[in-house]
Amino acid sequence: MKFLVLLLTGIVVLIGVTMASASESKVRLIKLFVQTTTSELMRESLPLGDSKGDVYIGSSRLKNATAQFGKRKGAVVGRDRFRLDLSSAEVATMRVTATLPGGTITCRGLINLRRVRNVVRVVGTTGAFAHGRGTCEATGAPKYRPRGEASTTYKLQIPG
Repeated sequence: MKFLVLLLTGIVVLIGVTMASASESKVRLIKLFVQTTTSELMRESLPLGDSKGDVYIGSSRLKNATAQFGKRKGAVVGRDRFRLDLSSAEVATMRVTATLPGGTITCRGLINLRRVRNVVRVVGTTGAFAHGRGTCEATGAPKYRPRGEASTTYKLQIPG
């Protein structure tokens, strides 16, 4: 009986700690316009054109899609660097690191180059975004083919 009471007490404490941790974390939405500034085909595989083995790298200018970081909508607030490793003409593994006021956010995942909207996981954060978990949703033109602005929304769950 004593063991059962201790076990139940432990479970209640664990649930309380978990709920407290969940309530202490905050969700942060970062909405940006993304404008590709450089894009380079690092490796071209046969057949020519988009195909398995092609690698693109580049960078983008990041502007506020809404007022945030103490700056107005449309203000330049950072940059990103990206890499796309194509596994077919339509599918690639994307890795992107955004440098923003206060820290960085790195995302990685599979994307479909033909889709207008792709969502990948946040795999690393630093500074003000440290220990953040969440997603990166990109909407618009694929980054390695500049066609005007795309948009990106980072949805982060940040402890603390």
